Amino acid sequence: MPQSTNKTMDRINRSNTESEVYGLELFRGKVDSTIELNGFLEELNRKRVDVCRLKVNANDKNAFAYLTELGVPYQLYNMLYTNYVEISALPDEAFVWPVEYSFRPFIPEEKELMSAMTKATIDKKTWVNYNSDLVKDRMTEERELAASQEYACSFYSEDGSKASWIISFEGADIGYFMGEESEDGLNGTFYGILPEHRSKAHSKVIYMMILSVCRDKGYRFFKNDIGVMNIPSQKSASSQRMVPTDIYFHFELYPFLSGKWGKEVIPEGRVVRSVSNIGSTKAGGLKTNFIAVNNDKVTLEVVKFSDETGGVKRIEYFTYR
Repeated sequence: MPQSTNKTMDRINRSNTESEVYGLELFRGKVDSTIELNGFLEELNRKRVDVCRLKVNANDKNAFAYLTELGVPYQLYNMLYTNYVEISALPDEAFVWPVEYSFRPFIPEEKELMSAMTKATIDKKTWVNYNSDLVKDRMTEERELAASQEYACSFYSEDGSKASWIISFEGADIGYFMGEESEDGLNGTFYGILPEHRSKAHSKVIYMMILSVCRDKGYRFFKNDIGVMNIPSQKSASSQRMVPTDIYFHFELYPFLSGKWGKEVIPEGRVVRSVSNIGSTKAGGLKTNFIAVNNDKVTLEVVKFSDETGGVKRIEYFTYR
């Protein structure tokens, strides 16, 4: 497959909130199969990545072959539409909403309110994530919710390059939306409506408000990602003339390179350096260990324990150079 010659550009960045909440080194980034393999592996190793969430365009027909060639355990995490609209192409009525609605900028003093609203909306989420047994005991639903709350409450900057807004209907707070500047446009990053206010056509009005913010700030476009399984949100976006332009895969890679968890003894009496204390030695548990490390090769051992006896059922090895 084609490969680029750029080996120095960083492709992934640490997600500070998720890393702190999950207790592991979690990074996010966007890649394609033209990125040189050794350079990307070097970056994973240099940054001591435990879990990496990668956004990959579904049109990249070499994506799965590329990830397999990396030699790092991975799986599909979720799938997304990217929706896009040019602000100048919208008619005036796209920016006008009923007088019963209003919105205000989120300020840090409202952190408690934003945290509560995020918890309520995420608990009832309508998108689908495919979770892995490799990280299920560390990246739990409770921690995922806590990470989302921390993320929402920190989505604020003095220069306005990233901001959140709280939406009200007839004086009651019903939801929120967030966006971040990207070139000459706004990327929608997160929005939600409280469960008791859903199915009441509020989503359409939220989009009108977002588009109004874009026009007032002089942005050329607005775009956002919506889970492929989240049909109601996609309908709302389409109703405001937003058009799906791409579909993206979100993959999770599991290098487990930070080495935070010290040494442990696994069945068979062999002492290894445990890279991640995932699961336990009880029935049905998983444990992941480095068993070989040298200058150009890392071997990862994943031990599956039997549901019936608690003994070793299967040992799988993953090696990359």
